[in-house]
Parts: sequence; C-alpha cells; structure tokens
Amino acid sequence: MKIFVMGANTWREEDDWPLPDTQFRPYYLHGAGRANTATGNGTLSTEAPGDESGDAYLYDRRNPVPTNGGATLIPGAFIATNAGPRDQRGIETRDDVLCYTAEPLERPTEVTGPIELVLFASSSARDTDFTAKLVDVYPSSRAESITDGILRARFRESLAKPVLMEPNQVYELHITVGATSQVFEAGASYPSGGLQQQLPALRSQHQHRRSDSDGNGKGLRAGGQPRLSRQYAPLISGPTHH
Repeated sequence: MKIFVMGANTWREEDDWPLPDTQFRPYYLHGAGRANTATGNGTLSTEAPGDESGDAYLYDRRNPVPTNGGATLIPGAFIATNAGPRDQRGIETRDDVLCYTAEPLERPTEVTGPIELVLFASSSARDTDFTAKLVDVYPSSRAESITDGILRARFRESLAKPVLMEPNQVYELHITVGATSQVFEAGASYPSGGLQQQLPALRSQHQHRRSDSDGNGKGLRAGGQPRLSRQYAPLISGPTHH
C-alpha cells in the first residue's frame, strides 16, 4: 500500500492499515459552555474533563452552515471547484459552529490512520445531522480542512434499523471523520469535536452541513455534554514515521 504524507510531502510504502505502531490517543473536548466560533473557549486536551458544563448551539435550517470544501461523491464543475481543502475561517465565525483547539505541539507529530469522534449530545429534535471536521491551522491563521464526516442521528445504531432520538436525552454518537496522513509541525495545535482541526493548532468543530433537510423545523438546540466527548487521533510513534 502506498500513502502520501501531507506536511512531509512524501509518498511512503506500508504493509498494514492502520499502521502497526499507531497509538489511538483520545483528545477530550472542553468548552465550559461557550465553544461557539474559533474565538470561543473550546479546547482539546489529553486530560479527561471534570465537572464541566456542556456546549450548545441553535441550528436554524433557514440559515444552515454552508459546505466549504471537503470530500464529495457528486460530479460536476460547480461541486468539483468547491471540493478538497478550503480555508474554514469564515465558517468558524458562526455561532452555530463549535470549535475546540489544542495547545501548540512541542514536536513534529504524525497523524496517519482513521479518525473517530465520540460525541455525547442531546437535541430538542427527534432527528438531526452532526458533522465533524479536522482542520490544519497555519501560523498565518489560515484554517485548512483536512478530513470530515457526518452522522444522521437516527442511524447511530444501524443503517438497517433507524431509531429516532428522544428530545433532550443524551446519546453517545460515533462519527467517522475519515482517514488522513499528516505531519503537524512543532508549534501547531491539534483540534477535534463535532468537528474541526487545524494546524499549527488543532481544532474541532460541530456543525450541520452537506446534507438534505433533516426535518428539524425552525431550530435545534444541541451540543456536547460533559461525558468524555473525545476524538481519537491515530498518532505514529516517534517525531515522524519513515
């Protein structure tokens, strides 16, 4: 198998996937009630949260968070021009987007493998979509998307047997955020959450996007709960992996 390692900008041959020396390290979401926008108080840490309040946002389907880059299976010139890595700073100014950012990294760190967000969340609606995004934040503050994922809540248990949510009940949601191979340089941060990540800072983001109308009505009150919401980062042992 051959993979391209972004950041190191090199092709590499591998025999297994995930890589044998992968450490799936949890980064916990901390927000203390105000993780909205990139300038909020949302953080990522390897330390589990204590007694913290959850974060919340109001979703209005009349003004949904727009898709800006990312993966797509839809062909066509218009869609193709808006696919792939894109600067997320405009998205991160919205109050209906939760962002979580880690402290700058002390040494180069490689993230190679599948990424998962475990999100504890409730909603006032019986069904809704949660998305997660990993973003690379540069020293210039550019926030470039790396990979993302989406989950419609009714399919949290199975695609074959959808189950609606009970309003305001907390559920454990597993969002597949895709796979990547990226070297984050020293001074970068690592993000996670419903979700967005960035370099040199890591950031996580919760939002609604790239989906059809999910029947939420006028709005949705949703957010991460203080129950160890976390993102698993596939870290490769050593400063970098060669």
